Amino acid sequence: MLSNKNIILFLPIILLIFSCSSESNPTIYQNQNSSIFPLAVGNKWKYLKIHYNGNDKPLDSSVVVSEITSRVELNKENWFGFDNSILATSRNDGIWFKETQPPYETEAKLIYKFPTYLGDSYSHYEVVSVNKIIKIGNRYYSTIVYRRHFEKDGQIDNDAIYDEDYLCRGIGLVKSIAVRVNEFGKLYVFRNMILLNYNIN
Repeated sequence: MLSNKNIILFLPIILLIFSCSSESNPTIYQNQNSSIFPLAVGNKWKYLKIHYNGNDKPLDSSVVVSEITSRVELNKENWFGFDNSILATSRNDGIWFKETQPPYETEAKLIYKFPTYLGDSYSHYEVVSVNKIIKIGNRYYSTIVYRRHFEKDGQIDNDAIYDEDYLCRGIGLVKSIAVRVNEFGKLYVFRNMILLNYNIN
């Protein structure tokens, strides 16, 4: 029989074993039967956005809420309005956006191509991972990572600054980063935005 002293010494070992077991076999969230970016009125995402300086020190933080508040039919397509400004629709090749308000004249752009594959590229975008496991809080997500390149001297510069969006099927955007160059020519994360909570209808 274990004495009280032995129990006290043994308990942390048990907790450590269970903790390591849980961490090495985490539950990874993704819904294979769902859209890469679910579109429906009432869908809502809340993020924590943090800006950093060139030395990786936080400058400021804020909570950002993105909500689908409206639906409009354009050319027999359903377009969903985010906070009454950006419109999005789902087509066979992925999620398209219009950065506009009525009369909806801005040309639509394919932002999140889906289905997709590693190395797929289109417009200014490149798919850099199709199964990136990331941890936010106590939850793990399987994500597709879309990287947006910027132009330099009129040409797309794959080695310069970029943005990356991490999308999880059934949820949508769970993380977004903006990578920039500091005064010493080193790349650093200028902005990091991570999912706090969400509501999907």
